[in-house]
Amino acid sequence: MDQSAREEQLRAEAEQHGVSPAAIQDAVEVIAAVQQRDRDDYRANFGGELTLDQWFEGYGTHGFNQLLTYAANKSGLGDDGPDVLRRVLTAAALAEQGAPKTDH
Repeated sequence: MDQSAREEQLRAEAEQHGVSPAAIQDAVEVIAAVQQRDRDDYRANFGGELTLDQWFEGYGTHGFNQLLTYAANKSGLGDDGPDVLRRVLTAAALAEQGAPKTDH
């Protein structure tokens, strides 16, 4: 899936969940910036590339939940923002992988 298709998928999922596609995009950009910072730090300190699996493992469930909360707050998604952000990102990721959606 190319970048424009990913963005369209995120927009569609945001609308389906009743949230602003722009707010979801803002939250995604916050997460992407954190990931880029971490990749740059890893490269500088350890050499090589930080994989997505290593990145998730390094954050753990609690750390990733905090990141979702931070991104949701920065993008104005409100009190339900972290949960909505997780649902939208999960649905978009499943769609990209061709997996069936699940209701949460």
